[in-house]
Amino acid sequence: MRKLEEMTDEQLALAYVEGDNRAFDLLLSRNEVKLFGYIMFVVHDQERANDVFQETFVKAIMTLKNKRYTHDGHFLPWLTRIAHNLIADLYRRELPMTSAANDGDNADILNNAQLVETYYEAELINEQTLKDVKRLMM
Repeated sequence: MRKLEEMTDEQLALAYVEGDNRAFDLLLSRNEVKLFGYIMFVVHDQERANDVFQETFVKAIMTLKNKRYTHDGHFLPWLTRIAHNLIADLYRRELPMTSAANDGDNADILNNAQLVETYYEAELINEQTLKDVKRLMM
C-alpha cells in the first residue's frame, strides 16, 4: 500500500470515501492555501472567505461521502468550482433585484468560468516552473 503522502489528490479523495480520515486531512492541508487564496481574491473579506471556505469543504465532504465525486484528475479545480458557485450564491442573495437589473455587468463577473480557468492555468504554470527549477538544480 502506498503512503498517503505519495498519493494524488484524487487517490486521497477515494481513500477518504473508503473511510480513511487521514486522507482528508492531507487533502485539506494540500489545498487550503490555494483555495483560500482564490476565495479571498474574489470576496476581499476575511470573514466571508472563512465562511465560503468552510462551506466549500462541507459540500466536498458531502459529495465524497455520497460517492458522487468523479475522479478525473482535477481535484483542486473541482474544489475551486464549488467555492466559485458558493460565492456566486452569496452575492446573488445579497444583491437586491433592482441593483442586479441595473448593474448586470458586475453581477455577471461571478458567472465567468474563465476566472476559474485562468486561476487554475496560473497554478499549473507555477507548478511546472517549480518542477523545472528543481530538475535543473539536480
